Amino acid sequence: DYVIVGAFKGRPNAEHYSNGLNKMAFTSDFGYLTERNVWYVYIAQTDNIDDAKSERDKYRKLKIFRDAWLLTVHK
Repeated sequence: DYVIVGAFKGRPNAEHYSNGLNKMAFTSDFGYLTERNVWYVYIAQTDNIDDAKSERDKYRKLKIFRDAWLLTVHK
């Protein structure tokens, strides 16, 4: 499960946003979901849905991440 803070059509935009978050001392990364043809920037990743919900709720308290949401990817 991933806590998503941005979704982009192109890799350069996702990479730029992720790099900007990292410069602001947030640990973020990005990945591509082929089923949706979208690049996602995530700020947390865990294998436990309850932990993911907790992380999402924690980040939503910050104005910059108030629209954070969860993405579950089935492998």
